Amino acid sequence: MTASGENQETATFTVPEDAKSGDTIHIIMEGVDCGGTNPVAYQRVIVTIK
Repeated sequence: MTASGENQETATFTVPEDAKSGDTIHIIMEGVDCGGTNPVAYQRVIVTIK
């Protein structure tokens, strides 16, 4: 899988060509706030292939 969007408001990824219906892709996003008291947050995104 390829992904892009580092240091951007929008991230994109390409589904692998061999992905089948029902497969899941887990993506862990990292958000960084350079001015806050808790500068790093993580969120898992699960994509199901249709």
